[in-house]
Amino acid sequence: MKMNRREFVTAASSAAALGSFEIAGLARPARSFAMGAPSPAGMTIGSAGASRGILAGSAVDVHHLRDDSQYVSLVTQQCGIIVEVNKFKFDATEPSPGQYNFNDPDYVMNFAETHRIPIRATCFVWHNALPKWFNSYVTPQNAEKVLTDHIENVAGRYAGRIQSWDVVNEALAPKDGLPGGLRNSPWYKMLGANSIDIAFRAARRADPKAMLVYNDYGIEDNYAGANAKRAALLELVRGMQKRNVPIDAIGIQSHIIAKPTQKFNQDFGQGILSLISEAKAMGLKVMITEFDVADQFTNAPVEVRDQAVAKLYSEYMDLVLSNTATCAFVTWGLNDRYSVAMETEQPRADHTPNRPWPFDGNYQPKPAFFAEVKALESAPMRTPVASR
Repeated sequence: MKMNRREFVTAASSAAALGSFEIAGLARPARSFAMGAPSPAGMTIGSAGASRGILAGSAVDVHHLRDDSQYVSLVTQQCGIIVEVNKFKFDATEPSPGQYNFNDPDYVMNFAETHRIPIRATCFVWHNALPKWFNSYVTPQNAEKVLTDHIENVAGRYAGRIQSWDVVNEALAPKDGLPGGLRNSPWYKMLGANSIDIAFRAARRADPKAMLVYNDYGIEDNYAGANAKRAALLELVRGMQKRNVPIDAIGIQSHIIAKPTQKFNQDFGQGILSLISEAKAMGLKVMITEFDVADQFTNAPVEVRDQAVAKLYSEYMDLVLSNTATCAFVTWGLNDRYSVAMETEQPRADHTPNRPWPFDGNYQPKPAFFAEVKALESAPMRTPVASR
């Protein structure tokens, strides 16, 4: 049975032995280049994407933007779009009811505008990142006002400056058994399925120019759970369009697992291609919003791990970028120095850092970087999308 990454992590962590990556046909690691020097032949992730009409970049962390000049140099050199991982979310922006803290998102917004980098923001409706006051304050009677007030204040503050908002994140969980495959989330308990429509309509009113995105994970593979989730997603979006709920794009997170054993290989192909084709037929764009490759389930040497990760970059990017509806490709980090979440959630047995992203912990380009640039430059040309 095929698994998505989160299910895979649970299963693999209890395995008694971990296999080696499949490496047939992989080249030797590419040579590294000094930090601060231009990439070979002037290659950058952002420029490679722009050459084909694709917004290509990375998630960023405001703390590193403030404190790490090398990180700032790498982001400004490489990224054609950025998204701050946490600081636009509900708990970060509204720490008390009706009281807002915009220090961090303002910093990221000003950074993006100073360097003329488009910015995405995430997210308004999610079952996580809710403020501590949510459970004691929000009721079915006031939930709609709480949500719309929040969106009006946050999206309204940055109206006309955000390329796209992840309005609703991970609202699907078919295993919960609710109609339409919806997740039994705190927002669902307060507002039912209507929470999604309310959020998208409020976001459009507050920021009419931004692209509005529904974002989810576990919809990449060909296995029963992913198939069910894709079907639920398409049903959700078709229903939204019938109700004239504004939505512009589907976000596919794309947390991918490198291949330690045949048993756990991920299987990409017709399922995700059909999803992207269906989105295009509905007049929607597709954004790859959180791409990374987990490599912790092996005892292989670093150079072998890096090649296996790069191979998955190539395979997955060639697949999802083959359809011109895919307008953005964003990795969930840029350099391995800051793969902290993976060290906590998915630690390697040997306690060495994960290596999921294009640059290593010393800011050197890895095989994944060259694979990403090549995939972007090889993609079919499309009309660039910046906002609505």
